[in-house]
Amino acid sequence: LLQTLIKLILSTENSKIRMNKLVHPLLKSSMVICHGLFGSKQNWKTMSHAFHKKRCGSICTTDLRNHGQSPHSPDMSYVQMAGDVIHLSNTLDLHNLCLVGHSMGGKTAMCAALLKVCRAPAIIILSKKARKVSTTCGD
Repeated sequence: LLQTLIKLILSTENSKIRMNKLVHPLLKSSMVICHGLFGSKQNWKTMSHAFHKKRCGSICTTDLRNHGQSPHSPDMSYVQMAGDVIHLSNTLDLHNLCLVGHSMGGKTAMCAALLKVCRAPAIIILSKKARKVSTTCGD
Protein backbone atom coordinates (compact mmCIF):
# COMPACT_ATOMS: atom_id res chain seq x y z
CA LEU A 1 0.00 0.00 0.00
CA LEU A 2 1.62 3.25 -1.14
CA GLN A 3 -0.11 5.51 1.35
CA THR A 4 0.75 4.34 4.84
CA LEU A 5 0.36 6.52 7.92
CA ILE A 6 3.05 5.75 10.44
CA LYS A 7 2.92 7.42 13.84
CA LEU A 8 6.31 7.54 15.47
CA ILE A 9 7.29 8.95 18.80
CA LEU A 10 10.88 10.06 19.12
CA SER A 11 12.10 11.28 22.47
CA THR A 12 15.76 10.75 23.14
CA GLU A 13 18.41 12.74 24.90
CA ASN A 14 19.14 14.54 21.64
CA SER A 15 15.59 14.95 20.40
CA LYS A 16 12.61 16.44 22.20
CA ILE A 17 10.22 16.14 19.30
CA ARG A 18 7.01 14.30 18.34
CA MET A 19 6.03 13.71 14.73
CA ASN A 20 3.72 12.02 12.25
CA LYS A 21 5.05 10.62 8.98
CA LEU A 22 3.27 9.82 5.72
CA VAL A 23 5.37 7.40 3.69
CA HIS A 24 5.58 6.85 -0.07
CA PRO A 25 7.95 3.85 -0.19
CA LEU A 26 8.71 4.29 -3.90
CA LEU A 27 9.66 7.97 -3.67
CA LYS A 28 13.11 9.07 -2.57
CA SER A 29 12.38 12.63 -1.42
CA SER A 30 11.27 13.78 2.02
CA MET A 31 9.74 16.88 3.58
CA VAL A 32 9.91 17.92 7.25
CA ILE A 33 7.39 20.60 8.21
CA CYS A 34 7.95 22.83 11.26
CA HIS A 35 5.04 24.83 12.72
CA GLY A 36 5.04 28.37 14.10
CA LEU A 37 5.05 29.62 17.70
CA PHE A 38 2.15 28.20 19.76
CA GLY A 39 1.38 25.82 16.87
CA SER A 40 1.64 22.06 16.47
CA LYS A 41 1.95 19.39 13.79
CA GLN A 42 -1.87 19.39 13.66
CA ASN A 43 -1.73 22.82 11.95
CA TRP A 44 -0.22 21.06 8.93
CA LYS A 45 -2.43 17.96 8.83
CA THR A 46 -4.50 18.99 5.79
CA MET A 47 -1.52 20.32 3.81
CA SER A 48 0.66 17.30 4.61
CA HIS A 49 -2.04 14.96 3.30
CA ALA A 50 -2.34 17.14 0.16
CA PHE A 51 1.45 16.99 -0.38
CA HIS A 52 1.31 13.22 0.13
CA LYS A 53 -1.48 12.80 -2.45
CA LYS A 54 0.57 14.86 -4.93
CA ARG A 55 3.41 12.34 -4.43
CA CYS A 56 5.81 14.85 -2.89
CA GLY A 57 7.61 12.03 -1.08
CA SER A 58 7.58 11.15 2.60
CA ILE A 59 6.07 13.94 4.69
CA CYS A 60 6.92 14.48 8.38
CA THR A 61 5.05 17.01 10.50
CA THR A 62 6.72 17.84 13.79
CA ASP A 63 5.81 19.15 17.21
CA LEU A 64 8.85 21.24 18.07
CA ARG A 65 10.05 21.32 21.70
CA ASN A 66 7.51 22.64 24.20
CA HIS A 67 4.73 22.48 21.59
CA GLY A 68 1.92 20.02 20.88
CA GLN A 69 2.70 16.53 22.13
CA SER A 70 6.45 17.06 22.53
CA PRO A 71 7.77 17.00 26.08
CA HIS A 72 8.57 20.15 28.02
CA SER A 73 12.19 21.23 28.02
CA PRO A 74 13.67 24.19 29.93
CA ASP A 75 15.91 24.87 26.92
CA MET A 76 14.32 26.09 23.69
CA SER A 77 16.83 27.95 21.55
CA TYR A 78 16.70 27.90 17.76
CA VAL A 79 19.98 25.98 17.72
CA GLN A 80 18.47 23.28 19.96
CA MET A 81 15.25 23.09 17.92
CA ALA A 82 17.31 22.89 14.71
CA GLY A 83 19.36 20.11 16.32
CA ASP A 84 16.12 18.24 17.09
CA VAL A 85 15.03 18.52 13.45
CA ILE A 86 18.44 17.36 12.22
CA HIS A 87 18.39 14.45 14.68
CA LEU A 88 14.90 13.52 13.47
CA SER A 89 15.94 13.57 9.80
CA ASN A 90 19.06 11.51 10.55
CA THR A 91 17.17 9.00 12.72
CA LEU A 92 14.56 8.48 10.00
CA ASP A 93 17.31 8.42 7.33
CA LEU A 94 15.51 11.03 5.23
CA HIS A 95 17.06 11.85 1.84
CA ASN A 96 16.57 14.71 -0.64
CA LEU A 97 15.14 16.62 2.29
CA CYS A 98 13.11 19.79 1.96
CA LEU A 99 12.63 21.67 5.24
CA VAL A 100 9.41 23.70 5.40
CA GLY A 101 8.88 26.17 8.22
CA HIS A 102 6.33 28.77 9.21
CA SER A 103 7.35 31.67 11.48
CA MET A 104 9.30 30.11 14.39
CA GLY A 105 9.52 26.90 12.35
CA GLY A 106 10.95 28.95 9.48
CA LYS A 107 13.72 30.30 11.66
CA THR A 108 14.33 26.77 12.95
CA ALA A 109 14.60 25.49 9.35
CA MET A 110 17.01 28.30 8.41
CA CYS A 111 19.12 27.57 11.48
CA ALA A 112 19.23 23.86 10.60
CA ALA A 113 20.40 24.74 7.09
CA LEU A 114 23.10 27.07 8.47
CA LEU A 115 24.43 24.37 10.80
CA LYS A 116 25.69 22.59 7.66
CA VAL A 117 25.16 19.11 9.07
CA CYS A 118 21.62 18.98 7.76
CA ARG A 119 21.02 17.00 4.56
CA ALA A 120 18.52 19.52 3.20
CA PRO A 121 19.18 20.71 -0.35
CA ALA A 122 16.02 22.86 -0.15
CA ILE A 123 14.17 24.95 2.43
CA ILE A 124 10.86 26.77 2.16
CA ILE A 125 10.13 29.58 4.62
CA LEU A 126 6.58 30.87 5.07
CA SER A 127 5.39 34.09 6.75
CA LYS A 128 8.78 35.20 7.94
CA LYS A 129 9.16 38.97 8.05
CA ALA A 130 11.65 40.15 5.43
CA ARG A 131 14.82 41.56 6.93
CA LYS A 132 18.56 41.29 6.65
CA VAL A 133 19.55 37.64 7.04
CA SER A 134 22.29 36.72 9.49
CA THR A 135 24.76 33.97 8.68
CA THR A 136 24.71 32.73 12.29
CA CYS A 137 22.11 30.77 14.24
CA GLY A 138 21.82 33.05 17.24
CA ASP A 139 18.74 33.09 19.39
